[in-house]
Amino acid sequence: RHVALDNAIQFGSLFSERIITDILRDLKVAASRCNYARVFLNGKFAGVFVNVERIDRPFLKRNFSAENGVLFKVDEGGPGADFRYIGDDSALYQNTFELHLGKKADSFNELLGLLRRVNNPATTETQLRESWDMDSFMTTTAVMLFAGAFDQYTGWSPHNYY
Repeated sequence: RHVALDNAIQFGSLFSERIITDILRDLKVAASRCNYARVFLNGKFAGVFVNVERIDRPFLKRNFSAENGVLFKVDEGGPGADFRYIGDDSALYQNTFELHLGKKADSFNELLGLLRRVNNPATTETQLRESWDMDSFMTTTAVMLFAGAFDQYTGWSPHNYY
């Protein structure tokens, strides 16, 4: 629905983000579509940018057959960004997890439930898989670590992920 140009600095190369997203999609992980754009501004060449599909309703509909539900983005990081449970007060997480889709109270209750399950040693794998696509998470984490992607969950401080 809109153009989203990245300068590719955070990925270390103009090619990295495209290669990473291609690999993830080849591994059957829902990942943004990505290509390149030669950008001209007022008739003057401004450079080559990475055009990346944003995570939004159309992305959710295409990848998960749903455009409603809960969608958070961790942009700057903060308390709980590493999926650590820090308490039952949703206000503790609201600066870290930006709500992009969903009703605020319901969405943060779902987030709190997930964080409780992730951090509870009694949670079984089956219980966790009810609300978390662990295979896609582990595959994405491995690809990002291997690629050296630091501007993501796998970075110096978890941030810039959905």
